[in-house]
Amino acid sequence: MTISTGSAAERERTRPAVVEQTLRPGQDARRPPVKAWLQPALVSLVVVAAFIACYVGLQRAPQPHQVPIAVTGSSLPGEIQQVLGDAVDVHPAADAATAHLALERHDVVAALGTAAPGHLKLEIAGAAGASTTSAVSTLVDAYARRTGRT
Repeated sequence: MTISTGSAAERERTRPAVVEQTLRPGQDARRPPVKAWLQPALVSLVVVAAFIACYVGLQRAPQPHQVPIAVTGSSLPGEIQQVLGDAVDVHPAADAATAHLALERHDVVAALGTAAPGHLKLEIAGAAGASTTSAVSTLVDAYARRTGRT
């Protein structure tokens, strides 16, 4: 047992201060530190922002690239490649039947040939998707307008 010297007031001043907390009903005694929930929230916000930026950046002005098209005729494949450039991947075909067969085998997404002088015939694989179908139609239409064909 220790003998204390001094009055009760002196002992009260030298004793470390203890803060008493009164808990309300339903209140937990410990709160998680701010860092525990702030860090995962910030990381997830950065990841979401990066995904949105990439998606919006890539979808802003999409351009077709290397769309496979079977083209019949002797000079038509070269003309198509020269006019449309890197947007198409021209697969020369001997005749319309060969081009149609490549289309059925899913080697190409479209078959292009001449139907009559000044007229083009385009067959598109609808199973390739709406965006590919639209891109092929737009590309062939651009070629037809440049060359004065229908």
